[in-house]
Order: sequence, then structure tokens, then C-alpha cells
Amino acid sequence: DAFVVGYSTKATSNQDGRKGINTFLSLLEKIEADMRAPIHVVVTGPGWERIIKRFSFKNLVFHYLSYLSRDMMPSYYNALDCFLITSKVEGGPVTLLEAMACGTPAITTDVGIVPEIIVNGENGIIVPFDDVDAIFDAIKRLCDDPSFAEEAGKRGLETIMNGCRWKERISDIDIMYEVPSHRSN
Repeated sequence: DAFVVGYSTKATSNQDGRKGINTFLSLLEKIEADMRAPIHVVVTGPGWERIIKRFSFKNLVFHYLSYLSRDMMPSYYNALDCFLITSKVEGGPVTLLEAMACGTPAITTDVGIVPEIIVNGENGIIVPFDDVDAIFDAIKRLCDDPSFAEEAGKRGLETIMNGCRWKERISDIDIMYEVPSHRSN
């Protein structure tokens, strides 16, 4: 019956705070102190061993999976009630697309392709950078309103199925690289 939050990043990729790991760690402390529902947090990605040793949780159950094969990632996303991204800099994030493709609602900062993909409050939730309270409120909303969470997950999947397929993306790239026609005067 626990609500399961997923987070996936290499701890070593956090140069200059670009992955927002400090925000994520502050969020864990807030969940531990303020959340009344049973919460499980599942983190994937290498380099978390030293970080998680600093924490002792009573109300929050923390799971760390240092490495999951590509084949295991769909099972990971499907086991989650929401997926969290706290990054300040991203080229994608690809993990957002993967979570959405599994119908898992995402809570994310406005980074990378997020403005092109997420309609806030419809197919995901966009939160400000470093805003632990906003992230906490978004998790609480998904936890307290399962029908909203289910609908956001379905709309996320629809977004991927209707506009993020390689076929559509490749045609966009083809158009961008078309050679302009030369006109003779």
C-alpha cells in the first residue's frame, strides 16, 4: 500500500549541482518529517553508496539499486507511483520519456525538453528548481489523488505515443536539414 517514488541519476554527474541531488536529499528529509502516508523511494544509478550512509529513516523506506540493465528499466518505471527529476541542466532527460512511456506520472523541473513535452498538471507536474516544498506538494497531490495520478500517467503515455515516436522526430530532423532550393533570377 506504500506510495513509491523513483529517482534515477548518477551521483557523480552532479557537477555544480546540475542534477539537483541536494534538492532531492532535502526532499527526503521533508518526506521523513512531514509525510504521513507510507512512502518508499527507489533510487537507481551508480555512486549513491556514500550519500545514503548519511541518512537514517524511520517513516521513509529507501531502496538503492546501483545498476539496472536496460531490460529491467520498464519494470522499474512500472513499479513506481511517480518519477522525480530535480535537474537544473539536462539534454533530455531521457528518463522522463521512459517514465512517461510506461504510464508513470512525472514530477520534473522545467529542464531540457520538458517545456515541449509536459503540460503542467495534465501529463505531468512541473516544479521550480530547488523548490523542495513544491516537489513535496506534487508528491502529496499524486499520493492523495490516485485518479489524478492515473490520469496524468495515461496522458503522459498518450504524449509519447502521439508525438514522441522516432518516426515523427526523424521527419522533424529531415525538414531541418533540407537543402534550400536555389532560384535563378
